[in-house]
Amino acid sequence: MSVEHQVRVFRNGGHQAIEIPDDFQLPGNTAQIRKEGYRLVIEPAGTERRKSFLEILDSLEPLAPEDCMEPIESLPIRDIFL
Repeated sequence: MSVEHQVRVFRNGGHQAIEIPDDFQLPGNTAQIRKEGYRLVIEPAGTERRKSFLEILDSLEPLAPEDCMEPIESLPIRDIFL
């Protein structure tokens, strides 16, 4: 179950800032922020995040036709069921 809080957004000099509720406080003095679509994700600095499935797929090299298996239709029937 995820917990949500509505927070106040305000200007701090030339930056936009938010108030982080006590139960969402981050350890340390620095954090990492990234944008995923329309969401902002804030994590403590130095923590390794897991890649999303789409990031993993994007990092893979495309397969060449010769890397793929032979179509099953081209195999003799006895080889299919062994």
